[in-house]
Amino acid sequence: MKKIFILLFGITFSFSALAQSNPEGNSNVTNRLPKNHNLEGGGDADNSGFGIKGGVNFNQLRGSDKSNLHDFSNKTTWHAGIYGQFQVRNSNFFSIQSEALFNRHAFTSDSLDVKMDNLEVPLLFVFNVLDNVSLHVGPYAGVLLTVKEDGVEKGESVKKMMNSFNYGLAGGVEAKISFARVGARYNLGLNDIYKDSRVVDRLNNKVVSDLKNGAFQVYIGVGFE
Repeated sequence: MKKIFILLFGITFSFSALAQSNPEGNSNVTNRLPKNHNLEGGGDADNSGFGIKGGVNFNQLRGSDKSNLHDFSNKTTWHAGIYGQFQVRNSNFFSIQSEALFNRHAFTSDSLDVKMDNLEVPLLFVFNVLDNVSLHVGPYAGVLLTVKEDGVEKGESVKKMMNSFNYGLAGGVEAKISFARVGARYNLGLNDIYKDSRVVDRLNNKVVSDLKNGAFQVYIGVGFE
């Protein structure tokens, strides 16, 4: 999974270089890159920019072993981070967006409350379907930072039972209003949370292995440049 994480970083910077290159040799590149409804720039194009974003996660734990968690429920958490959107070859329809997000996943049962903090990097393909509305789709990869059980941060002994790297697919829609962004997205986790079977429901001594993260996200963002 480390290779996937590194690959997404590499692709992100490659597209950044591609998006900002000047194939015609014109030194006035900044005049040809449209601004993205931001606080700093002008213009009516909306295919590039940088900014901050944050919002709410409506977590949706998935997997066949979810039924082994007695009195299970999903938890609502949050995410926050930065984004960069890069115009590709002066296209007003297509662009690439990369993000670096602190993202919290969580679930609870009658015997255990679990919070997982991750650094996640989506790489999204953006399609402008209307002047101020776009569709986003693409992969993401992440790394597990900390794990808390019943409010107590766990050490390496617990983290070793969990997959340190996670990956999945993301898709959603976003609207731009002046310098702000408002959007909704679903993140579909594709790898298991735990490496092997583990007793998570202590009261019923039930084990889990097939558990995956998923989350419906609602967010707002502010563009700067």
